[in-house]
Amino acid sequence: MTRKINLVDLALLLLSLAVAAALVIHVAVPSPLRRAVVDEAERRPVEVEVRSDSTFLAGVMTPGDAQTMAHGTPGIELLEYRLEGGKIVARFRVQARKWRGRLQYGESTLVPGETFEFLADRYKLVGTITHVAP
Repeated sequence: MTRKINLVDLALLLLSLAVAAALVIHVAVPSPLRRAVVDEAERRPVEVEVRSDSTFLAGVMTPGDAQTMAHGTPGIELLEYRLEGGKIVARFRVQARKWRGRLQYGESTLVPGETFEFLADRYKLVGTITHVAP
């Protein structure tokens, strides 16, 4: 009888270890299926260069200005800007989400030629994306 109890104890121990290992793998390894099913996307920082005609904003823009996403998580940060040919050329770090092979921020797709909006505390910059670097 002692032998059966030991086999049952061993089976319960192995089952417990298997469940614990499955939980660790589930938490530690991002699953593409889970992202597809629950609309969970991989986020990655990318640099976006934008050209805008709003040269009057050069007086209020400061590198480090930021636009946050919901719950205060980082979204877009102004890295630098310069005046070039009567336009503002600004470089941003964007916490983009990679979804179905495209980089997106909010409802906007981050590709050259698309409109880009940056809303800081004191101003709003609207321009055209000229370059996206992962």
